[in-house]
Amino acid sequence: IGGAPLASNAFRRAAGDEAEGVVVPLLWQPSPRWDSFARMYENRWGERPYHAATWSYDAVRLVARAVDRAGLTGGVLCPIAIQMAPA
Repeated sequence: IGGAPLASNAFRRAAGDEAEGVVVPLLWQPSPRWDSFARMYENRWGERPYHAATWSYDAVRLVARAVDRAGLTGGVLCPIAIQMAPA
């Protein structure tokens, strides 16, 4: 039994067969949307996604929808993003 990092692809690769039987509690529910995301991810990265990938995907989608609904454009956002970039 372990935390979310034990659900990562990196852990499974490093642990190999020793990862068999590891239990990791994560909130996840299968759905057609998940299946679609998982197929896109696997086609791009060659492995099944894990929780951090799905959370990041959801976060970017939420921000993109908020930007779209607010009517913001690149002309407004680009200077702000440049100011926020690390020096």
